[in-house]
Amino acid sequence: MEHTPQPDTRRARRIMWAFLLGGAVCFPAAAMLPFGRAVLQLAGVAFLACGLYVAGRWLFTAFTYAVVPKSSVDPEDYVGLRAAAAGVLPDVRYLPPAALDFTVRKSQGRRTPVMDACLALDELRYFAPLPREGGREREPYRRFPTLRVYDYTVSLTPAQQYMAVFVDSANNAIGLILEPDAAMAAYLASVLQQNAGSSGNTDGGAAF
Repeated sequence: MEHTPQPDTRRARRIMWAFLLGGAVCFPAAAMLPFGRAVLQLAGVAFLACGLYVAGRWLFTAFTYAVVPKSSVDPEDYVGLRAAAAGVLPDVRYLPPAALDFTVRKSQGRRTPVMDACLALDELRYFAPLPREGGREREPYRRFPTLRVYDYTVSLTPAQQYMAVFVDSANNAIGLILEPDAAMAAYLASVLQQNAGSSGNTDGGAAF
């Protein structure tokens, strides 16, 4: 199971061109004005740097979320037939969370995609939508005080984004901000329920 969200780049393009235009205006102005040249030059460099950052992060970066069997797990141990021998991989939805990892692959331009995150699916402790406006959802930050968050969205203003929190045996909490499709969101919600049931904790993630 995997999903590559498709970005809405309209706002990012407008912001990028605004920064680049600001930089393009600052340098000629610095050459023409008899005062404040250093300030205008620094402003020009800052505008150009911001424009390049927006382009690199929001226009040329893509993420692919995938649920895969752990490298140490043989899927045949969890299915009633020798699927690999038949040339058919088992559907990960029928494997228990303990046998699976949630991964994020990052690609930029023509570079080879790299693995940017790999977390055990049985460590999923929270999964819920985040509001589009109005600031961050505070609940995961209250529940997991040491939470470290990584943003794997591809749109500046996603139509729908979720927070997934994974907590390991040492109580290290990692939060991922994601743009899953409906199928993956439903699957992660079901995994959360399985994890809550197996641990005897029934107050775990938010409902849809």
